[in-house]
Order: sequence, then C-alpha cells, then structure tokens
Amino acid sequence: MPTQLPDTLSTPRLRLQRISWEHEDLLFGIHSDERVAAWLAGSKSKEQNRDWMDQKVRHWTDHGFGLYVFLNDNGQFVGRGGLLSLEIDGEDRIELNYSVAADHWGQGIATEAGSHLIEAGFRYLGLDEIVAFTLPTNLASQRVMQKVGMTYQRDFIHHKQTAVLYRIAR
Repeated sequence: MPTQLPDTLSTPRLRLQRISWEHEDLLFGIHSDERVAAWLAGSKSKEQNRDWMDQKVRHWTDHGFGLYVFLNDNGQFVGRGGLLSLEIDGEDRIELNYSVAADHWGQGIATEAGSHLIEAGFRYLGLDEIVAFTLPTNLASQRVMQKVGMTYQRDFIHHKQTAVLYRIAR
C-alpha cells in the first residue's frame, strides 16, 4: 500500500497542488487576511509565514503527506489544506486541516477538498481515522466537518484555547 499522497489531487472544481516555496506569497496573503486569521492562530508576519512554510514543506519530506494549495478551474488560489500529523492529548493523530480565502467562503470549497483529502488519506495512506478541530465559535468549519462525515467527539485544549474535536473512521 502506498505511504505517500500524490503531489497533485483533483476534484470536480479544484486542483490541489503540494505546497512549495513558490506558493509563499499566496499563503502569506491568506494568513495575513484578518478575516481568515481570526479563525486561525492570528495573522502572520512575513517572517512567521516563512517559519510556517518551512514547517509545512518539511512535513511532506518527513511524513509523505501534508498541505496543498487549492486552485479553482481558472487556476486562481482559493485556499489551502491537507493532512497533518500532530499530537492531541498525548496521542498521535492525523488532522484534516483547511483554510479558504475569505472571498471564496460559502462556495463549498472546504467541503469538496476535505472530502477528497479524507478519501485520499484512507486510500493512499491506509489511515483508520482522521480528525479535525476548530474553535467552538467557528460554526462554518464545524458544518464542513459534519458534511464530510465527521462526528463530534469532545472539547479539548489546543494551544491554551478550547477546541472542538471531530473524527471520521474508515
């Protein structure tokens, strides 16, 4: 069974490309947008974005999977997301992670990409489960998690903030 995700994935409306340094400016744009940053760990400076990029590019090398940029039919950047390895309450987990550019909210992008990423994680990586989490107040993200088949598990503390944990099993 393969242990690595492909560098590109496609859905009916999106092309997902493995993140690389050529995407740095696009990702800085989404990370510095206050509308998006309000749901993440806050807005990132150029230096913080570079550090974030370094971690995420290295994640692919270390794990064989990671984040993608989402491009629409016209090749326009509309978001980013993928699968990340992380620890929650001392347990290793694989997280579905996504952020959509604010100008593209409400178009089903996170749901479409998220469903495809879950399927890819089960198919290519042989995962038994995938989790996702968000702030309790981020109802739109919780709806995405529900639409992709995840169910609420519990609240937990992540980086000193309460988060809601969702899960899907193979």
